[in-house]
Amino acid sequence: MQTGQKSLKVKAGNEGRKDWGLLRLEGNLTLDTVDEVAKVFREAQGKYKHLRVVAQKTSGVDLGFLQLLHALTVAQKVRRGELEVELTLTPELEQLFTNTGFGDWLEGKVR
Repeated sequence: MQTGQKSLKVKAGNEGRKDWGLLRLEGNLTLDTVDEVAKVFREAQGKYKHLRVVAQKTSGVDLGFLQLLHALTVAQKVRRGELEVELTLTPELEQLFTNTGFGDWLEGKVR
């Protein structure tokens, strides 16, 4: 998907485990692509009970994506679904996550 000057690649599908969906995100995970990411999260929740989010080759992450990931975490807990998060970020973005209290996601832990 191209959004203005920013890009986002999304692949969604079955994770290989029963009732698990896999969402692979690459590129810009900021307000520029927040609507597309939110749509993918909603669609995946409609198809799968448990979700695994993998973000790699990220060119940017901001509060918009963090809020979406947090909302997905809360929604999965409410519907008693599991959520696994795997984030591969630059050292600068890892520091941002750690400093803002989202460091658990770097270790695949969900709060």
